[in-house]
Amino acid sequence: MRKRLAFLLVLLIVFLLSGCSTIPLEKQKLEEYKYVAIQELNIYLETKLANNFYDDAGHNNLVSIVENGIAEIQNAEKKTAIDLIKSEAQRDMDFVGTMKIEGEVRGAGAFYSISTVYQMKGLSKHDLMSIIFFKDGIVWLGDSYDSTTWRDSHFAPQHGCPDLSDEISNDIRRNFFELNKEIFYDSNGNALGNYENLSINYYGYYNGYFAVELDCSFISYGTSIEYLILDEIIIQYTGPYLLLFKYE
Repeated sequence: MRKRLAFLLVLLIVFLLSGCSTIPLEKQKLEEYKYVAIQELNIYLETKLANNFYDDAGHNNLVSIVENGIAEIQNAEKKTAIDLIKSEAQRDMDFVGTMKIEGEVRGAGAFYSISTVYQMKGLSKHDLMSIIFFKDGIVWLGDSYDSTTWRDSHFAPQHGCPDLSDEISNDIRRNFFELNKEIFYDSNGNALGNYENLSINYYGYYNGYFAVELDCSFISYGTSIEYLILDEIIIQYTGPYLLLFKYE
């Protein structure tokens, strides 16, 4: 339904622009600028809906923000006004709360390495770059481990990193605890903690996979930096490894 809505909105603008050939060039350029801005709003909406969980109220709120933004863009008379309307609409969408879906919290799941999922085509290159950007704030490209040869991709995702619900966070931490119980006991068999001691860094939801890092105070990673290169994308590890969790 939401894809149909976005498609209809784009069709509306195409229809409005169909008569632009008879208007002055400056006015035509403004209308084309509006068209591009509206496309970008629709893409931003689709990205939000694809990468996050929303209840009906949240979904309707997002659609309403886009509809209002489109109406304001259509009435705008300057490119600066269009840019402001678009950025404010995107900001408002960022503030729409994600849903804590009880039905999606199913308990058991599995962890995968990022290289395995990427090679299985479970992640696109854009997905991988988004994860690294949310993790490191920059995406380096290169074909060797020599950092002097790396180049800045200048990549930045169009959407912010979403929030992870408490229920799903607990599911992920419990699964990690069950798979790695030996970490949580000392050599004498005394418990050092449980899943509640785990902290979680969340880097987005992609095709059923939650990109996360899990850590706690009694897990040691040493001081060395490890590197992984996937499709020229540099992944650096100075602590916990990137993992992808998927419900079974």
